Amino acid sequence: MVAHVFWIVDGRVSPRDVYLDNAEADCESTRFRAGVVRVVYGRLGTEVRWMADTPCVGSVLAASELLKTLPGPVLLRYLLAGWVEERLPTPVMAEERLNVLLSNCDRMLQRKVLLKSLPTPQRATTPLLDKVFRSGVGDAELAVACTYDCSEEAFVVEKIGSKSVIGHVFGTSLASYPCLTWGAYAHEVAKSYAEALDGREVIYEQVLALMQLPDKVQRWVPYHRLIVPDAAGSASLRIYSERAPVDIQII
Repeated sequence: MVAHVFWIVDGRVSPRDVYLDNAEADCESTRFRAGVVRVVYGRLGTEVRWMADTPCVGSVLAASELLKTLPGPVLLRYLLAGWVEERLPTPVMAEERLNVLLSNCDRMLQRKVLLKSLPTPQRATTPLLDKVFRSGVGDAELAVACTYDCSEEAFVVEKIGSKSVIGHVFGTSLASYPCLTWGAYAHEVAKSYAEALDGREVIYEQVLALMQLPDKVQRWVPYHRLIVPDAAGSASLRIYSERAPVDIQII
């Protein structure tokens, strides 16, 4: 697409019009590591991109001022342990969010998985999750099946549905990253499994997790999930997930 680009270096704005493609977008990492901020705008809105753990404060402040003259919606894409994407409807809301991010960008992240439990599905819930939530059943190929393994003292993945989100992204191999029984991701995402089995109830959660995707890039991935326990007495359950916006912010 044809877009207008501003590179902001040490708080100084330098405009440049380019034809953006994936090759150019992928080769700018060196500039970002030096604290440079890139602002791109066009008929679809505006994007601000930077690395939060670099000397970028002056340039982010300049980008915040520049937003007052640019169209919405605004996509904030920044690196904080992994790449984060936040969509704001208006430049004013994006400017306010940038100020919050600048005030907290030096905060040490204690967790790599953030969870939010909700009693009933709210916004951004897909028809699939809504149907499963209300009926308690769903296509097994859309789910990830887990069971508690006493020998490992952990929940292990028994099957990845061919039509599940994990199946589409990572494949159905039980050796893929989401199937590991150790590490921060496995520990955090499994906390609610025991709760679902103990209470024999469907649990609905929003999740924001730092994950390494197959392209080897660390990203904060937002998704909704339903944890559905199997029959009484069973140590098995099914997890239905859909990528969707969440009401969770890293900082």
